[in-house]
Amino acid sequence: MLLVDDEVALTNLWRDVLETTGRYIVQEENFAERAIQAAREFRPHLIFMDRDIHGTDGGELAAELRVDPVLGSVPIVFVTGSVSRSEAALHGLFGGMPTLAKPFTSEALVRLAGVVLDRHRRPWSGQDLRSVRRDAPQGRSGQIPPHLPAEAA
Repeated sequence: MLLVDDEVALTNLWRDVLETTGRYIVQEENFAERAIQAAREFRPHLIFMDRDIHGTDGGELAAELRVDPVLGSVPIVFVTGSVSRSEAALHGLFGGMPTLAKPFTSEALVRLAGVVLDRHRRPWSGQDLRSVRRDAPQGRSGQIPPHLPAEAA
């Protein structure tokens, strides 16, 4: 898994969380201009990418990855603080790529990584995320707890 974000403390935390599960090998890249090369060298099965990387639009990086003959099929999850959780849950946002709204919990990160990797093994549908939400822990009012992003809850 490749984590692309210009905030080193965040990628360090996300790497620790994901690697602690024992299911993922994770590499970090904190410079947008090196993200494509890092992906080519590491060949990740999943990329978590900040939508607003200092000096570069994450969407432009994703577009470059999409046309790469080796990396074009690697799923990308955008991570951003520029949208709300409800906006992140929209399937058409950012070219239909899954989006995780900051801030999010460790559990949400691990859950979404598993869902995206599982769905990558078979065709993706809008039903996939709805089924994940249905299984999420519910608050007193029956709503998804506010600390869980809607797309991962």
